[in-house]
Amino acid sequence: MDYNTALCDFLKLPADPCIQSFTDVTTQIYPLRADPEKIKAFCDQYLNRDKSPYETFEPAGPWIIMQVCDYGEISFKKPDVGQFAHRWFSQHELAFGIPVRCREKPSGDFREFGVVYPFIFVDSPLAMEGGRQIYGWPKAGINIETTPPEFQPNLPRTLVRVKVSPFLADKSGQNSPDVPFVEIHQARPFLSGRSGIAEAVTSLPRAVSGYLSVASSVLESMSNLANLLAGYKLPTTGSISDNLATMGRDVQSLIDTMQKGFGYFNSMIPMLIGAATGSQGSATTAAPPKVTIYTMKQVRDAANTSSACYQAIVRSEMTVDQVKDGGLLFDPLSGDPSGGIEIKLRSKGNEYMAALADMVSPGSITNEGGGLLCVRPLVPFWEKVDLSYGLADRQSWRTKQTEWQQESIASSSKKDAAKKKQVIRYEKRGSGSALAVSGKRVASNAVLHIFVLEANPKRLRDLINDYLNKLAEPNQKNNQPSFEFEVKDYPFVYVTLLSYDKMTIDGNGQYGDSVLAFAVLVKYWKLDEKNVRNGDPTHAFIPIYTFVGTDWNFVTEYEVYGRLTFRSTLDSPEDTWVKQSAPSDKHREVLSVSTTLFPDAKSENGSVSGGKGAAPVKVIAISSQPFKLAEPETCSFSTASPQDPGWLSLESYGLEEYLTTPSNLASNNVRTPDSIALKQVRSAIHGHLADYQSLVAVQRAFKLADKFGKSTVRIRIYENEGLPIVKNLGLVGNVTPGSGEDWSSNEGDVPFKQFDAKAMSFTGTLEEGQGRELWWRVGGQEVWTSVI
Repeated sequence: MDYNTALCDFLKLPADPCIQSFTDVTTQIYPLRADPEKIKAFCDQYLNRDKSPYETFEPAGPWIIMQVCDYGEISFKKPDVGQFAHRWFSQHELAFGIPVRCREKPSGDFREFGVVYPFIFVDSPLAMEGGRQIYGWPKAGINIETTPPEFQPNLPRTLVRVKVSPFLADKSGQNSPDVPFVEIHQARPFLSGRSGIAEAVTSLPRAVSGYLSVASSVLESMSNLANLLAGYKLPTTGSISDNLATMGRDVQSLIDTMQKGFGYFNSMIPMLIGAATGSQGSATTAAPPKVTIYTMKQVRDAANTSSACYQAIVRSEMTVDQVKDGGLLFDPLSGDPSGGIEIKLRSKGNEYMAALADMVSPGSITNEGGGLLCVRPLVPFWEKVDLSYGLADRQSWRTKQTEWQQESIASSSKKDAAKKKQVIRYEKRGSGSALAVSGKRVASNAVLHIFVLEANPKRLRDLINDYLNKLAEPNQKNNQPSFEFEVKDYPFVYVTLLSYDKMTIDGNGQYGDSVLAFAVLVKYWKLDEKNVRNGDPTHAFIPIYTFVGTDWNFVTEYEVYGRLTFRSTLDSPEDTWVKQSAPSDKHREVLSVSTTLFPDAKSENGSVSGGKGAAPVKVIAISSQPFKLAEPETCSFSTASPQDPGWLSLESYGLEEYLTTPSNLASNNVRTPDSIALKQVRSAIHGHLADYQSLVAVQRAFKLADKFGKSTVRIRIYENEGLPIVKNLGLVGNVTPGSGEDWSSNEGDVPFKQFDAKAMSFTGTLEEGQGRELWWRVGGQEVWTSVI
């Protein structure tokens, strides 16, 4: 079944097949020794327990490979057509990979080596959204912190400092730790200062130990590999040769693991380590090296977020097109194959890192000192490469209504899977698996602004038909019960701005965010087999475009509830007017919303533009009228009269079904209309198809306080490619004639349209129930099944 893009094509993928091209990727690789039993237990729970009947996984070695990557340019291209040069973006990435062996089920026969990345973090919203949606990467957001130069030469220098943005649950930052969760430091290669003097006291014994280790390795006729290991670990037990042999086995194990599991690095390993180990190798191979990547893809169930509505094991391949440069991150002659590098992992309060830290820890981890764990890598190195990465070529998947089925690119036609009503456990392990925090949400001191824009009624009806009603056509053709949505008798689009600082989820936590959404009011019915409406209509909000400021809210809104959501920056100046020397006749910007989008594909002369990549761009700006022209009014529901022409009634804008006034509260008449969106899971093999679709409803009540405000604002909507807000919603320009400002204009190179809108401002209590499915269907099935 087709992946529905009626609202907009979020990722703007080229036609199937989609190939991503990664140019000038600079990667630092830090191999970390892991506990064999713990890493096996992790793989069993994450990949094997109650999972696919077609394959099973086991660690390929006691190693976790940490990578810090700088992707200079990620673009899309198509075979025989060329590269879409305008569709590129850049990102930084922190990833922890586990090399695995994949075996066939039930025979247990070896299939291939591969890598799974249960812990992966990126600083690009596009990368996070695309990776999660297509392949199921459990990506979470990060901030790469820049650090000032270290002017004290005797202190270790900081190479990388990473902060996890999902910690920013409270938008004020109060829930964010003061320290980053991953830091990479490297000791200075010289001695200086008081600490240097202390270091010098111990350096001589270590130097002697290193010399004796090398001598011992020669006397014991060990391989030349041992010469690399004198500084890896000071001998503490047994003879020098015993300790050296142990370290030698570690490096040999690492080399074997990297060469088998990471075909990605095969072209680099011989060049980097061949001379040190005495082995021969070349940086070139007969065929471009590849790495097989397995991903655990799962999507939370809207009604029960401890369960999954969809789960899959996805196989894909990454190809090393060219190795441009590389080298060791340590001096082999220094006797320290860690390069003096120390990696700090902090796991206190961090659900994403606790399991990882446990696997690489030499002992138990406590929360003393912030759950700080310090580890050293073995044989760290770096490389600069060009890579390519296509869509998946195989996936095993199931839904909560169907059994497992296997699909490959060679046999892409899916048959209806055997139906089986089941509860699928959602594995809350890995970097981004704990982001969604859906449940009963309550914000007792929320602020709600509603801006009412006029729209073309026919365009609104066409949009709702394309987005929702056309989905029901297979049911109607087959004389099956279906559904129908109808735009209410108000030609309006409602721009809602919701802000809350302390929202609880099922009574826990204090989450904060600001959310701006474009919504349409509808009535909907369930139709019988003869396409006849049953009973009275139900009222609902249909969120069309949603912009949120935090990662947890992005994943909750988009993956759990299905709302088309953009991770954004919502910037609101505190007091613009106080900076003015005199009252101004101009509108004052009170909010700007920016998100990351691909630029326009065409230049003014119609040619493809290759100079611009995806970047944060402004999509919406809201300005208030100057006080000189109009001062906002504060009104009271208890004293306002609907007969007063100056009173802004909810009924006049069709909102009486969606907001609960104090008079309704007194009579316990609290309305809880639905917010309904189309939730869908994109196929990992064919990005234009969906494996799973459902209509998800969330009951929502906003209980208003007695006071409310009314004013007029000016909304500027920028016409960015791929986000056709004005066109899709049929918004009608209504800037006051003679105001000296055009309805359509440009800001720099970006065109925009602007609108004067009535504004209502409320405070009160927001209550949202847990989501529920109304209708669902699985890939291969065209007919929808009703849950109600």
